[in-house]
Amino acid sequence: MTENISVYQSCLRPQHRILRYAKRKLGFNQAQSRIIKMSREQAKRVLYHRDFPLSVNILLGNFCNLSCPACPYHGSYAPSYFRQFDKMSDEVIDRLVDELPHYQTNAKFGGFEEPLAFKAGFKRITTALRDKGLGVHVTTNGTLITDDLLHTLQNLSTMYVSLDAHSIATYKTVRGADFNKVVANIEKVRQGFKGVKFGVSFIRQPKNEHEMQVFKDHWITKADMVIIYALLEFNKHDYKIDRPFLASPKERIVCSSPFLETYVLPNGDVSLCCETLLLTDRDSVPIMGNIKERSLHEIWNGEQYRAYRDALVDENWKIAAICQQCPLWAASYYETHNENGVKVTHNPTTEVLERIAN
Repeated sequence: MTENISVYQSCLRPQHRILRYAKRKLGFNQAQSRIIKMSREQAKRVLYHRDFPLSVNILLGNFCNLSCPACPYHGSYAPSYFRQFDKMSDEVIDRLVDELPHYQTNAKFGGFEEPLAFKAGFKRITTALRDKGLGVHVTTNGTLITDDLLHTLQNLSTMYVSLDAHSIATYKTVRGADFNKVVANIEKVRQGFKGVKFGVSFIRQPKNEHEMQVFKDHWITKADMVIIYALLEFNKHDYKIDRPFLASPKERIVCSSPFLETYVLPNGDVSLCCETLLLTDRDSVPIMGNIKERSLHEIWNGEQYRAYRDALVDENWKIAAICQQCPLWAASYYETHNENGVKVTHNPTTEVLERIAN
């Protein structure tokens, strides 16, 4: 029997940036199709253009105060790693605060843990990074927003709240919490936003899809962005996208996650992507290094990371075994159109609605 497991926002990075780079720097008129058709050496030339990640996903801990049925980390299917309490140390936080500003790298929080459950660490690291001019994003379930967090949240770059419902009853079913409280928290934060880009998300599943359209219609008038995610049908390490928003290309595209972003676990371990986090307690999951032992720059440019990237480009599944069955490489493939003043972007796993500025 399969379980339905959601693809969280932080898995769905803006991978098309690599395509824009290819078009701008290499003169490709059709960057997407050319990347599919490029030789391996050409692909490596395009992909190996960053000596530091574009964004760093930071897990302040491995705890969430909710246990949503569709969540692969804290729901019915949860690796043992996410059942043991872990919190990022001051040492790891200090190392990130010291290193990230040198490369003007953005930081992202949430999607795996509930970052507001680690209030002291969250306030400390996000304030320090914002004070140094970095972009900071948080994805939260919105249940733990308190008055003493308002100033911190209102000075972020972007903030997404995961809702998954448009009624009290449906929210109780899919999230098990107080819908009215979360909506009130959202309004409280939004009143003091200072240029913060705000979005809400909805994971499409059988228990809530009857509310999906009214959710979109309502929030596109209030939020800058509305994100709809597909589910994954998951069974051990074999899973597929449930009803993709866009058909995946027939030829596999090189997943750009290991070339654009990285993930830092609470203990300082550096992981490849959201897929490796899902399976992080398995012996087969590669850890690229630990920032308590080496700088993130050294790890990012290290032999192990480069060997793994080469394996992805070469489709050497003996080395990149964990990536072979993962369908999220297709998130690099997208289409965009404008619809009634709203920019609509589809990839196989996501639909994004974004208000067009007047």
